[in-house]
Parts: sequence; structure tokens; C-alpha cells
Amino acid sequence: MSLGQFTGRQKSGKISHQLTGFCFYTRRTGITFMAIATSANFLVCLTENFNLYHVLLIHSVWYDTDY
Repeated sequence: MSLGQFTGRQKSGKISHQLTGFCFYTRRTGITFMAIATSANFLVCLTENFNLYHVLLIHSVWYDTDY
């Protein structure tokens, strides 16, 4: 799993919130995730196909959930 920082935007209605998060790639799925940090100790991330996933931040290690 490779990690890289990025800055993204989360749009809520007409309001855009500037957020920081991480972009990482998993060999298991071959999908690049763009994880956007929220205020709830978990991450919501968009895949390249704009499918919604939840990513948990556990012990400072990034895990992507299986669906």
C-alpha cells in the first residue's frame, strides 16, 4: 500500500469544505482511493468510479473496508 498526501474538497449542498486527507493505492483491488478526512475519526473516500467507501483510521494505519 502506497500513501501520498493530498488536499481535497467535500461539497455539502452549496458549501465546500476544504479538507486534507490521503491518497493511497492498494494492490489487492488495484483501485486508487482518495480518502477525505472527516471530523468523526473515519474517512469517506471516493474511488475512481465515484463509489462511496468508508475507510477506518485504526492505530494510525489506513485500512480500506471490503464490500
